Amino acid sequence: MRRVPLITSRRRHGMKSTLTGLARSAVALAVVVLLAPGLALVAADEIEDDHALSLEFQTTHTKWAQPYALGKTRVLYFSSGLDTDPRHVIELMQRFDVVADAVFWPHPEVDKDLHGGQRGHQRLLRLLQEKVDVFIFNKIPPTRLSSEEQYKLLRAVTEGAGLVLIGCRDDRVFLPTGKLAETTPSLGGAVPASAYQIKKGRGVLLAEYPKSPYRVGWETSYDYWQEQFGRAVLWAAGKNPQTRFRVSVEPQAITRDEGQTAKVKVEWTGARADGKLSVTVLVRREDGTVFPLKSQSGLDVQGAFECPLPPLRAGAYHVDVRTRSDRGVEGWSAAPFTVQTSNRLELKLERNWCEENETLAGEVSLNTMGVGGNSVVVNLRDRRDRILKQVILKPDRLSAHFRFSIAPWMPMLLRVEAVLLQGKAEVLAVDQYVRVTKRNRGQWNFLMWDYPRGSLSPYGEESMANLGTSLQLSWGTPPVEAAAYDIAWVPYTTWIGNTKDANGVMTPTCWNNEMEIAKVVDDVVKVHPASRQHGVFVYSLGDEIMTRGACVHPACLEAYRKYLKQEYGSINALNASWGTACKDFSEVTLSSSTDSDEGEALRSNHYPRWFDRQAFHSYNFVNYATRYRDSFRQLDPQARTGFEGAGGFGDDLDLIIRTLTFWSPYPGPGDEVVRSLAPRDFPRANWMGYTKDATSLLRVFWRMVTRGMDSVWWWRWDCLGPFNGFLAPHLGPWPATKEMVEDTKVVRDGLGTLLINSQMVDQGIALYYSYPSYYANRIGDGPSFGDYTVAHTAWFSAIRELGLQFHHVSDRMLRLGEWKSAQDKALVLPQAEAIGPAEAKVMGDFVRAGGTLIADVRPGLYDGHCKPLDKGVLGGLFGVTRKPSASAVMAPAKIAGTLANQSVNFEGVSLKCDPSVVVAGGTALGSAQDAPLCIVNKVGKGQTILLNFSMTNYPALGASQTPEAAADLMRAILASAGVAPTVEARDQKGQRFRNLETVRWRNGSTDLIALFRETGAQEEARIKLPSPCYVYDLRQRRSLGRQREFTTTIIPSRAIFFALTPSSVQGARLAVSPSRAHQGDIVSVKLQVPKAEGLYAVKLSAVAPSGKEVEWFSPVVMVGRQEVETPFPIAVNDPKGTWAVRATELFTNATTQVQVAVR
Repeated sequence: MRRVPLITSRRRHGMKSTLTGLARSAVALAVVVLLAPGLALVAADEIEDDHALSLEFQTTHTKWAQPYALGKTRVLYFSSGLDTDPRHVIELMQRFDVVADAVFWPHPEVDKDLHGGQRGHQRLLRLLQEKVDVFIFNKIPPTRLSSEEQYKLLRAVTEGAGLVLIGCRDDRVFLPTGKLAETTPSLGGAVPASAYQIKKGRGVLLAEYPKSPYRVGWETSYDYWQEQFGRAVLWAAGKNPQTRFRVSVEPQAITRDEGQTAKVKVEWTGARADGKLSVTVLVRREDGTVFPLKSQSGLDVQGAFECPLPPLRAGAYHVDVRTRSDRGVEGWSAAPFTVQTSNRLELKLERNWCEENETLAGEVSLNTMGVGGNSVVVNLRDRRDRILKQVILKPDRLSAHFRFSIAPWMPMLLRVEAVLLQGKAEVLAVDQYVRVTKRNRGQWNFLMWDYPRGSLSPYGEESMANLGTSLQLSWGTPPVEAAAYDIAWVPYTTWIGNTKDANGVMTPTCWNNEMEIAKVVDDVVKVHPASRQHGVFVYSLGDEIMTRGACVHPACLEAYRKYLKQEYGSINALNASWGTACKDFSEVTLSSSTDSDEGEALRSNHYPRWFDRQAFHSYNFVNYATRYRDSFRQLDPQARTGFEGAGGFGDDLDLIIRTLTFWSPYPGPGDEVVRSLAPRDFPRANWMGYTKDATSLLRVFWRMVTRGMDSVWWWRWDCLGPFNGFLAPHLGPWPATKEMVEDTKVVRDGLGTLLINSQMVDQGIALYYSYPSYYANRIGDGPSFGDYTVAHTAWFSAIRELGLQFHHVSDRMLRLGEWKSAQDKALVLPQAEAIGPAEAKVMGDFVRAGGTLIADVRPGLYDGHCKPLDKGVLGGLFGVTRKPSASAVMAPAKIAGTLANQSVNFEGVSLKCDPSVVVAGGTALGSAQDAPLCIVNKVGKGQTILLNFSMTNYPALGASQTPEAAADLMRAILASAGVAPTVEARDQKGQRFRNLETVRWRNGSTDLIALFRETGAQEEARIKLPSPCYVYDLRQRRSLGRQREFTTTIIPSRAIFFALTPSSVQGARLAVSPSRAHQGDIVSVKLQVPKAEGLYAVKLSAVAPSGKEVEWFSPVVMVGRQEVETPFPIAVNDPKGTWAVRATELFTNATTQVQVAVR
């Protein structure tokens, strides 16, 4: 259904006609509002939560009229719910005595309807029944409301309410006949504003909020805009201040060089206030520096005084005046003025970015007025205006050079400030920003998709940084604000597709067309120097990309032939596999010149030919991606390149991991392969943020931690709709986000980085990821036995339900001899139907050396290219032979016998079995109809176990209704390989604790274990350790003492971590050198755990002489037996006095403190 358009015609004959017209169409439009499919129903309480205007996130502001002598003003604010637009009303509330409600549009440029659909309109109609002093529309005109809503709102305006439009118009309401004089005194006059009388109400048209580049003092500029915006709102409400000021600076033109004596004259007059007035006068420089001038109380409602101005350097200033009574703020004024100088100072940098440990060099230049006894101070400042380094130049010519060494402890954004001095007085200052390239690697990270772009974008960055964001992913140039808050960048550089034109050729060009593809890659890479200079964590080739592809372009066919030669080695080997008679690889072609996927080969049961083409698709993608990898390394020698939100089973996961340098797939079984195969410094994560409640968010967060990831990636920073952004419209956290951040604080306090520096360990169970088996499962009788991916996840679940863990090995690892088989006790083959001869030999050697090879069903029926084998490649090893292939038979299973001295008796459950298996040397412990089950075969020092049933429908061991016999069978099978859980969990009845994962890391002599239940109920668990040790509960941050067993509460969706140590943790030894320092010195903080047999996580902090903890020093340090030094930089302008440096050890939560005397 199309929506009926709202009223758009101008009405020039008065407000009464406008209201009448709105009333006529209200009923018709109400029907549309109720029936329009685009209006999603959202729960009423959820709508209220989505519109909450929290003041929790406080920013720099002046309380211009807070509290206000004339009382509170009730505002209804209409705005987009995205970016920083909603924050403006919060900023208004911080500065003025305003109580506000909001109405948001989730996507005002796309969706014309307000947030919440039908219930959103119901909420608005309810709000319109209440008294509102001022309606504010931010870039969304009133015409976007329904007719009924417009009618009620405009009626309130004509009866005395105010209406303020920002960056939009409504010419039906703001009529030329109602426009007031351009210089309405109460509006101040500085903001571009037009004032109107709308019957009994008042209206104001304002320009959009100012958006200026991030610079020193941007908050000051915005504060003055808010001052005038608030004045306009109060005027529209009929509450303009009754005390008026006349502020003047004399002389009007202040020139710094002439040594003029300037003064401020303040006059005020107003209505009678309750009691005497107090007046405060100050001068504020454009960078926010404040110079108090006068504060006096006990004044009459009318008066005047003068106060001298201190010597001020050249620049823009305001005189701020506020007067208060017992009622609150009676009036205020902000009068701008400038100080000029004929001196000139220029700052030039050799470049505006540096890597750590490089040198920043520059030059300052002066005109003749600046030479002769003057000096130039060059400061290196952080965003907090701390002077990290300083050099004083005495120019005897018109220029002087300076150099600074850029230390690793410095933040990502520095400001080089040059100040011209006459004696000790500042005359003039200029500055430039410099970025310090930081990639934020080697630490736990939290990544945010996209970044704020509105006029309050720095506040968005600040809020996200406060909540733990350390990486951002987006297009284009990294904003300066990101550097200001030490957020490294992940550029979304391109998007890889595999669409083809009518001729079957890849668009925009074939990936193997050397002449054209080089330009495609170069065009992508050449736009990212700014990202490289900022600091790139990883370069992303896109999300939800196509991870497989090839075409029929001649260059692609030639690349295919080279690939086949690489895989087969000789044309005879290929002919034997394909059943062809090619004389040379140059004769190899597709079955059909237009069939890039070799669909014809699949239909003709020429499986090797079909599979090789599928494998080439994966290989071809990886080969294409390496072009970007290599090109980004030319731009950035430390570049890591990969992709995210794509890829999984069916891709050559091993090839992706060993060729590219990062990969963050969507959650799935691919995560297990990544954590197993990738080196520890290989970045990996999942995306989250697609739900609104804390429990589901925490479930995904903790899953990433327990899957060995090094970061969490959140989509996206702002969102209003089916799911929420990371920040609420007010730029503070949503309640769910806040709960998630609080629950995972231990990760940011050191656990995350400690896990990165630890080794995930298991009980010696290796799962075999066979790339060709994914495809073999899809041909012949394979599909009847269940899906290959589901078979893997079934094994994951079964192993974890027994309190065990596993890791993957790949078919390529076995072929290349990379598998360290001596470290494993069991190799599990989940539906590994395709196994090459080299891999089969490795498996046989593993068994004969004492290992256990476990397969579920149909192992090795095809070779590594999916060529069918008559008897299979592993039949003899498993002690079976085969009849012709047959589809799965679903039949009740009965398995009874003894494994590893454990009796098993499993029956009554129907399983998918392979009826083509015949025992030939092995011993079957059971059967289902005529199919033998659980066939054990002793080979050399080891054994093989062929279950001969699919795990895809095996009973879920975590389900309460599953008989324990199902777990007993799996436990006995693994126990026969010498596998047993390290940590056991029991419920209150002493039974196996179901639906629980136990994950373990090793760091030296310390074990870190996580107990994680993704879903279910809260429940008490009794934990049994292999031997007594000291136990530290990292959720409660407390020691449990030396224990062999202990009880804990399992909370669903929230992982519980414990540290297990052989001896009591004494904490880190903390010292500083020197303990007496001067401003500008670098103090070395020394940490050591003398008897450590691994690493400990220690979080450092510092307390200033004022007693307040500073937010610029909070590193997480990995400490062991060797002493570790961390710089504690004391700025040139940091306060003198006694500082405290504190070290908090993660396990004990104990804090050690030392003092530093700063002189």
